[in-house]
Amino acid sequence: MRSTAIRHTLDAASALLVLTGCLAAHADWVTLTNHIRTIPHETLFFADSGLTAGTTYYYTVRAENAAGAGAYTPPVSAMTGSTASEPFTAYNDLAWMSKQTASNITAYTAHDPAAGRIGAGLLTDYASGRTVMAKLDVQGLHLFGAAGVHPKSGTDAHAVFTDASHRRIVDCDGNYWYGTNDRVLHLTGLDPVLRYEIVLYCDRNKRAYVGGDSRYHSSTLFGAVSFVNASTPGTVISTNQQAGDTTCYNAGYNNELGYVTRFRDIDPGPDGAFGLRVSRNSSQDEYTYANAVMLKAMTRILAPTGVRIRRVP
Repeated sequence: MRSTAIRHTLDAASALLVLTGCLAAHADWVTLTNHIRTIPHETLFFADSGLTAGTTYYYTVRAENAAGAGAYTPPVSAMTGSTASEPFTAYNDLAWMSKQTASNITAYTAHDPAAGRIGAGLLTDYASGRTVMAKLDVQGLHLFGAAGVHPKSGTDAHAVFTDASHRRIVDCDGNYWYGTNDRVLHLTGLDPVLRYEIVLYCDRNKRAYVGGDSRYHSSTLFGAVSFVNASTPGTVISTNQQAGDTTCYNAGYNNELGYVTRFRDIDPGPDGAFGLRVSRNSSQDEYTYANAVMLKAMTRILAPTGVRIRRVP
């Protein structure tokens, strides 16, 4: 069950507000309250609780005073959160190594049943340990290596994958690497009511790759309605299909810089899905790498547009 908040602003003094609501746009209207007293120019908030999760409700309001009642306003709508609407922060180790000690994280990677590696599954909220409805599917050919290392302190990547006590949430040692094939991190089961943040860290830990023999890669967000690219300053942000949907940096020796690909305020759309496609930046870049990914679901404030109510003369 969920609740929603309605805001109205009065132009001048009215004695009462009458607020009505209904489940569907053309259904019978139900009076919610007629005992809301107001003062001039007061902004009034009304919370309607005990509603069905994941449902759109419609509201209208009119003002009354000693002279009579005004007309009801045009309806406004608000959607309650779905049962999967609880915020969470989930971490996934894309290249699980024996040093991993943190609990409440997952270790989905390129699917390889013979090696005991699982390529897809539901994520886990790190703080509570509860399973969430979001599913990660790691797609693409791969090889594993132990060359990547955890990012250095003071970097973006370190801040994401290390807690306040300097304990590793995800041990980023190791990586998976691949050649000409794209790696796709596909997320489904997301709640369209929420907004999301995704962070990807990649590192090979080889100084020789800082120069000409580089390992540049591009990470492109796809399937989202809208987003903000908030990748580490110093990365190159470009456009593939949507403005700013691609981040590029050299992952060959990234642990000292700790660059991350980061997209915030992601609207997954009604299908509840989006993904990251990691590709070689050019034919000269032989391999790309990936170590760890974080997905955060953030609360979206749901309220209809404020309705201005006229005073009855």
